[in-house]
Amino acid sequence: MKILNQFLKNLAFTLFFMCISSITFPQSQVVFTSLTNDTLQKFWRVNVDSPFVFDNISQRLDQIAPLQGADYGPITVSADGNWYAFASERFDVDAQGWAALTITNSDFTSYEVIRDSTAQVIHHEGLAHVLAGGNAIVFVSDFGNHSRDIFVIHKNGNNWGMPVNLTYTSSYNYNYCPYISSDGSKILFDAGNSSFPSTAIGQVNINGTGLGFPITASSLPNGIAVHSPCYNINEDIIFEGDAAGEKIWWLPNGSLTTFIINPSYSNDNSPVTLPDGRIASLWLPDNWHQIKIMNADGTNGYLLTDSSALFTEVFDIGISTGPAYPVNINETLNQYLWDVFPNPTEGILNLTFENVLSLNSKFTMCNILGELVFESDIKTNNMHEKKSTVLDISKFPKGTYFIVLFDGKTTTTKKIIKL
Repeated sequence: MKILNQFLKNLAFTLFFMCISSITFPQSQVVFTSLTNDTLQKFWRVNVDSPFVFDNISQRLDQIAPLQGADYGPITVSADGNWYAFASERFDVDAQGWAALTITNSDFTSYEVIRDSTAQVIHHEGLAHVLAGGNAIVFVSDFGNHSRDIFVIHKNGNNWGMPVNLTYTSSYNYNYCPYISSDGSKILFDAGNSSFPSTAIGQVNINGTGLGFPITASSLPNGIAVHSPCYNINEDIIFEGDAAGEKIWWLPNGSLTTFIINPSYSNDNSPVTLPDGRIASLWLPDNWHQIKIMNADGTNGYLLTDSSALFTEVFDIGISTGPAYPVNINETLNQYLWDVFPNPTEGILNLTFENVLSLNSKFTMCNILGELVFESDIKTNNMHEKKSTVLDISKFPKGTYFIVLFDGKTTTTKKIIKL
């Protein structure tokens, strides 16, 4: 039976990659909430193929928020990349002291605090998702007929309607942690009879039909807890299972057999999928959760984040993915100039720096898992002075590395290959 299951798994992965091999996908972003060194929650985004280069969403919200107060995650991005959803106290007087469901557009030039057709602001619990187009939002609340229910609210013209309870007939008392299919037609969610752990994965159409539970604890080994489901592009279900340490599991579309994607990754949580089939998740390699990217078959894992000076913990409460965010040219005009050559290299790297933004700048070097392998300060008495240094990495293992330049406020990264 074990050999048969492995054969089926390998066959399914082969068919999956055959399906996507002829499709070209755009780059993707991951949006997440972190704990900063000053213990405040902050929002960030990072393009998947630019590890350790973060855009501070909270700083952008500071520029448009009309009031004082705090923002609360998780923050999510719509499937088209044009909208963000989160909870905030600082965009409406009726949200002061009790954060309300808030959305902004992707360039942070406008925002809206969601009010239903009776003009009441919406207070939600945990994850909320704004659908592509910005005219519908799925969220969790305690004002349904269960302790937690999944709701959808639609916008007609300039006004929002009343929330509709999508899990009204659920057999579970807690229905939460929704995930929206890329076409916006279906929702996966956690379900259980207590707030934790979740013991089933639910599924319902956006119009409220088709409620069911394709995964339950009783259908998995040892009755394990299950969490944080999402769809991939084949509408397979990817989820977190808590057997033998938290791992990422896979249920192929139309199948009753589940698989662990990569058993070597324990303490692996909250998966979300990218348009090209890769999986982003919150991995706990040491004391802090970080964002890991891996192929659909669990290979070639690497980290997008580390415990840097920008933040420590990436919250284990959900991350979100969407199309890559564009870098505004105005944001790059004043950046420092630097270069790394030759690349690829067998051992000697030449680094040049010019127009650094701080006298206290430094650079670090990480391997593909985000492990620090080298760091050094950039010593200069003149921010516009051109500096150069030579780095010998001949004794480093062959592979991919990232050199990160940090000026106290922002980071930029260059990928290098050690031959």
